[in-house]
Amino acid sequence: MENLGTKTIDELSRIILPKEVRQLKGWAIGDRITFYNYNGIIVIEKSEQIQESEHYPIKPTA
Repeated sequence: MENLGTKTIDELSRIILPKEVRQLKGWAIGDRITFYNYNGIIVIEKSEQIQESEHYPIKPTA
């Protein structure tokens, strides 16, 4: 697993996504990002790209 940096949550509860992460994922201004909780691991994906996979199967949360 590669460490892509550490960020601090600001006073408005925002986190800046590093440029390297956005470039790696192909994310641009205006893209919708979805957060999933997978057994305590937070998965972040661009909304149009979310698909079930063997690594992160989409499961309904209780």
